[in-house]
Amino acid sequence: MIGILGEDCLFGQKIYPIGDCNGDSLSDWILSRRRCDTIIDGKTPEELLLYKGEPGRLPDVENRLRIGPSEIGAKMKFLAAGDWDGINGTDLAVTISLFGDTSQGGAGFDLHRVVIFWNDGGGNYSVSDTTRIPNVHGGNDLWLGGGNESVVHDYNHDGVEDVLLDIGGSYRSGEWDYTPRRYLFLGCAGERWGKDGKGVEASLQWWSPYDGWIRVPCGGGGGGFVGKNIDGSGKWTVAIGYSCDNQSGIKFSQPTSDLPTTGRVRRLPPGTDRPDTSMSVSNQPSAIGPQGSLGLAVHPNPSSGEVVVSWGKGARGQGDKAIIRITDILGQKVFSEEVPLHQGEYLWDASNLPNGTYYVMLRVDEVTETKQIRIQQ
Repeated sequence: MIGILGEDCLFGQKIYPIGDCNGDSLSDWILSRRRCDTIIDGKTPEELLLYKGEPGRLPDVENRLRIGPSEIGAKMKFLAAGDWDGINGTDLAVTISLFGDTSQGGAGFDLHRVVIFWNDGGGNYSVSDTTRIPNVHGGNDLWLGGGNESVVHDYNHDGVEDVLLDIGGSYRSGEWDYTPRRYLFLGCAGERWGKDGKGVEASLQWWSPYDGWIRVPCGGGGGGFVGKNIDGSGKWTVAIGYSCDNQSGIKFSQPTSDLPTTGRVRRLPPGTDRPDTSMSVSNQPSAIGPQGSLGLAVHPNPSSGEVVVSWGKGARGQGDKAIIRITDILGQKVFSEEVPLHQGEYLWDASNLPNGTYYVMLRVDEVTETKQIRIQQ
């Protein structure tokens, strides 16, 4: 199969097998392609093309179904395939990213939406039969991270597939705000999320920042994850790779038979994030970790480019040292320093940084507090 000359770029660079989506016992798959006919700010639109298996041959290159709309300034990314309503076969989850979108008060960001395309029973997917995954933290359907990885499995053993999605970050009032990264959506026989009164709500939210981090993820945090039966129990264990500064590792989670319908996946207690430890599902929000009040205050000075980071007396009774960490809106570290707690403040020189939104985190022992600032110089 060769892409259409003058239209397809990087045809088939990414290939996603999705099983049998139309019930003919033949395997079907999705290819990604970039369009050669236009460039938006140096970016080429990317589309997803569905090819259905044909007896005795490969399908003709033009015998394909485009998933979603064909928009000049958009990128389509495949996330997952699974039968989440138990009705018509394989459904699809994709990310639609709009380049430099200024809707919702945006300032030219690439905005992402996670969309479910429902199968009509014949392996066809229409833009008129979709469900957008809402971002409850942002009050809209926009995501900072439009989706990176997924695991499809029947987590609650009800005979209908479920999906664990790695998505996160909300957009509201013209600013980005970090939110949980992983969400578990439980499928339901005969019901579709967002259809006929059925809500669209994650059954589990998974906060997975590194120890001591609550709202701002570490640079590179997230990683890939897969679901496998690794211990012979027949249950899938989700393995999540993560990295932060010079530390990295893998965290494991295995849903129990009494998987709660709502809640969050707990983090490891402080000091136990080491080899031969594991994580489990919990519906106790308190297990997320402490985020107390340290009296953190941040005062930028536009004329000098300096930022005063200060903390209250309450923080000084909780330890001897404080860690100040500053990240940009993508969670990338721009500054980190350990300072004596008794001095009460720190003068940070931000004069060389570009204008934008940053997050200042103060950590004392196991307690953290985060403030968002806007640098305008």
